[in-house]
Amino acid sequence: MANPVSLCILCALFGLLCWPLSTWAQAPQRIISLTPHLTELLFDIGAGDRIVATDDASDFPPEVKTKPQVANYRSINLEALLAQKPDLVVAWRSAQSRMLAPIEQLGIPVFYSEPTDFASLADEMRRLGKLLALEPSANAQADAYMARLNALKSRYGKPKPVSVFYQLWYPPLTSVSGSAWPAQAIELCGATNVA
Repeated sequence: MANPVSLCILCALFGLLCWPLSTWAQAPQRIISLTPHLTELLFDIGAGDRIVATDDASDFPPEVKTKPQVANYRSINLEALLAQKPDLVVAWRSAQSRMLAPIEQLGIPVFYSEPTDFASLADEMRRLGKLLALEPSANAQADAYMARLNALKSRYGKPKPVSVFYQLWYPPLTSVSGSAWPAQAIELCGATNVA
């Protein structure tokens, strides 16, 4: 007959080995999206039905407007977020990582987005697809997106003698330069950003 202590240790080790398979193998099902571009990416790859709450700027596709809102561009309502019992929060790293530190300390996984250019959005689709067990759909959407992006570059990306000023805000008169999204769009279309 086996020693009861040895048997107990063996059962505990077996439980520890099997526990991650049963609890972590399932892809997240209750997602909170805290930025519009991630909300749209989640719908694009087929995870829209898993979104349980969003930020107040997420307004596309139209069905997202019925979801509870737990954040705005300045703050996150942590109590409202926790009330939704998320198993994944998706957020914009540079704007929201500090605000989400308490959520991470509670052990809730956070997927951080930080796209640097238009092409990197396809990479984010693929990463989300892998995380959510939606790889075929995410990869197909990423490929289709890159095909559209390349078609735009081919059609409009030839240098033209057009100078563009993009007015972001007034007052004060504010524009964009460098790697900001509107500046990249101006460059993609073959124009020169005067800012």
